[in-house]
Amino acid sequence: TRHSSNLSATQVTEFLASIFTAFDKLCEQHSVTKVKTIGDSYMCFKGDGEAEENADAIAKVALGITDASFTWPSPDRAENSIPDSVQLRVGIAIGPATAGVIGTDRLQYDVWGDTVNVASRMESTGEPGRIQVHETIVEVLAKAPYTFISRGDVEVKGKGAVPTWWLEVGD
Repeated sequence: TRHSSNLSATQVTEFLASIFTAFDKLCEQHSVTKVKTIGDSYMCFKGDGEAEENADAIAKVALGITDASFTWPSPDRAENSIPDSVQLRVGIAIGPATAGVIGTDRLQYDVWGDTVNVASRMESTGEPGRIQVHETIVEVLAKAPYTFISRGDVEVKGKGAVPTWWLEVGD
């Protein structure tokens, strides 16, 4: 908000389009489905394989997102100033969800359920530049080449204290 409030609507739209286009390519590369964007949030899922395959694909997209480098546009930035890099929060959970199109006006594909809510909470309670994951991801990807660092319990709306981990690239 601090950055985008100083930009024109066109600049914000073009900037978000460049970020979301990069995310779309990551999703395509890992056979992950983009559901929608909500403001500056990007929602995607993988649900057509085994749990480990789905979690692995989502983890690869999340790592790609946090590895991507984006810099806030600023037409009036001084030549010698250091540009502000964008730091993104990412949240992941795995479990049952429902997807489809409901209603009759302004139809839009959507995904909902407790897993979606938990993933959203993983993002919103996370830290910029990090991937916070629910214990279900740790359980499913325990054998995969990832590193999980316990963050401890995080207070999650509607759930109480929930154990969470940071996902990082494995050795």
